[in-house]
Amino acid sequence: MTGTRRGERFGRAIGLALYLLVGFFYLASGLLVPTWPWLVILVAVGTAGFVLALRLSVDRWWVALAAPFAAALFWFLYVNLGDALLGWTA
Repeated sequence: MTGTRRGERFGRAIGLALYLLVGFFYLASGLLVPTWPWLVILVAVGTAGFVLALRLSVDRWWVALAAPFAAALFWFLYVNLGDALLGWTA
């Protein structure tokens, strides 16, 4: 195993672990987002994003590092737009 392969595996593992950390916010959004259908949609998108990041990062390890930031941005926009347009409150 070369050093480059080891670094790619480490980068992929860090990226996927960060995605799971962002996933905590997706699940904790039940305090802000109405359960049906909005929270179900949010969790489904988050799960699909994780599966997509997992599959794409096999060949492109850097996707795993970019995915948590994209997921966090999506979560932030989703919750803030829901608050602004639909009047969600905590």
